Amino acid sequence: MKKKCLFALYAFDPFANANTNVALPLLNELIKFYDVDLVTLNNNNSAPVKEKLGNINIYRYKKQNKFLEKIQVLYYLDLTKKRPLKTQALLAVGKAISVFLHIFPFFKHPEYRELKRLLAQNQYSLIFSTCESFLSCWHLSILKKKRYFNAKFVVYFMDPFCLYYKNLDCKKYYVMEQNVYELSDLVLMTNEIYRQNLKNQFSVFIDKMRPFSFCNYKPYYEEFEWDGFVKDKINVVYAGSLISESVRDPSYFLRLAARFPDNIAVHMICNNISQEKKEKYFKITNINKNIFWHENISFQKCRKILCNSAILVNLSNRISNQTPSKVFDYMSTGLPIINFYSIEDDCSNAYLKYYPLSLLINERDDIEANASVILSFVENECKKHISKQAEDSLHHLFDSQRLVYNIVHDVNELVDTDE
Repeated sequence: MKKKCLFALYAFDPFANANTNVALPLLNELIKFYDVDLVTLNNNNSAPVKEKLGNINIYRYKKQNKFLEKIQVLYYLDLTKKRPLKTQALLAVGKAISVFLHIFPFFKHPEYRELKRLLAQNQYSLIFSTCESFLSCWHLSILKKKRYFNAKFVVYFMDPFCLYYKNLDCKKYYVMEQNVYELSDLVLMTNEIYRQNLKNQFSVFIDKMRPFSFCNYKPYYEEFEWDGFVKDKINVVYAGSLISESVRDPSYFLRLAARFPDNIAVHMICNNISQEKKEKYFKITNINKNIFWHENISFQKCRKILCNSAILVNLSNRISNQTPSKVFDYMSTGLPIINFYSIEDDCSNAYLKYYPLSLLINERDDIEANASVILSFVENECKKHISKQAEDSLHHLFDSQRLVYNIVHDVNELVDTDE
């Protein structure tokens, strides 16, 4: 009889995102050893609240009520930060109300309530939480502190938390992340987070940390005719979120793309982009007829679009310890990639330097000079594919099967020490 594992993952089919793609190889290896209960968000009512997929029982929780969500934010507010007196007083009152409401079960986050319910009904040997949304780790750390489980607790930081917002000095957030480290038995993280943690306040937990490269590199091609492509033009594609310009800002690329000749069509695939940002970006490009915006495209369909494009564009993160998982999805296509970066220690460059069909563009350089370099690259490398030798070399560096096998082997040893 298999042991049981509770796995918290923010997004899962049919609402998959890039981080889902990173977690899936890990999940697929875990189900060889465990019966997995997966807790994930239900973005709408199109998916069942509970379903079974192979050895995985999927439990979907509904989104938090928007009003309650706004009040809950105040619960985590750091009141030590200096603000105008009137603002500080109002926020203090709001936080007091939020703290009071936390006494009542209805006010708890839906994910917290679902995790608590499953822990009360099942005996788990392993609790596994991804940190693409920090709340999953935080909720489980609270439940462990309250002794709702004594199973081994493993956390996987796909994205940083404190340093994501460059707010390690914010005491409230630092304490929250510190609690997760203290209560976990093993903390997996990207190479970038690991290197930074060696030198910051989290270095005291070094014995629990384990660097773990993203494991979504897998050569992929599926022929697909997308009606969004413009016939007889070179179709250049960017696919990714544009939620915060402090993380990823497309302005430089859009100004440059507006200079492209008419034989190049630029496609921006960005789900959930605000109307305000759309209007801003339209102004930057002067509503260029060769720049197209696309929304509501599933992750699965997006992968097919990527591998049938002519050139792929990566807008690199402006935070040095946040690894963009889509770089590995891009490399999996074998197609030419142009990376736009703005910081010296850009982590996309660290991986793309091993990729023979890549062009690295520094946004601090002259835009006209960069435009000339890019047009030459597009004309010469358009629709080319990396060689089999290069593909084998990348496989050796980023072999997801080997990475996942080693991690799950260590997790199993951790679980077995208690049994």
